[in-house]
Amino acid sequence: MKTSKFMLILLCTPLLLMGNCKGKEAETAKGLKTLSGYFVKNDYSFDGDYACFVFDDKDSLTTYLGVGRTMSNNVDEPDFANDMVAAIACRPVSTSTEIVVTKIEKSGEAANVHFEVKTGDPISYTIQPLLVFSVSKDDSVRVVKFTTDNKIVKEIPLSTPNAK
Repeated sequence: MKTSKFMLILLCTPLLLMGNCKGKEAETAKGLKTLSGYFVKNDYSFDGDYACFVFDDKDSLTTYLGVGRTMSNNVDEPDFANDMVAAIACRPVSTSTEIVVTKIEKSGEAANVHFEVKTGDPISYTIQPLLVFSVSKDDSVRVVKFTTDNKIVKEIPLSTPNAK
C-alpha cells in the first residue's frame, strides 16, 4: 500500500509542476503578443536603468534593434498596420533576468505598460535583457507610459515616432 501511494505521488508531481508553469504564463498582460528574435544594437547607449521604445514601422524598429536570425529560430514579424509595437530593455547584466509585462491599461489618452524585472542566479556571461511585444492598436492613445515598481520610468508621446 505504501508503495502504491509513493508511485501515485511520483506520477502526479510532474502534472502539478506543469500546472504551475501554466500559471506563470497567466502573469503576462492580456492581449500581449511577445515578438522573438531581436536584440538591442551594440551602439545604443542607456541613459537610465531601462530603455523603452514604441515603434511605428520597421525602419524605426531596426534603428534600435537588430534581427537575430539563425538557422534554428524564427523572427516574429510585427504587424504595424494593426498593432502597437514596443520594447523594454535593461542594461547588460551577469544574472539571469526576465522582463515581464504584468498589465497594460488605458487611462484617457494614455496606455500604461506595467512591467517587472525578475532576476535570478548569477551567470558566467553578460546578457542584454529585452522584451519586444505588440498589442492591438488603439488610435485614441497619444502617450505610452512604462511603469515599474509604481514609478513611471519612461513616457513616450506617440507624435514622436521614437523617443529613447
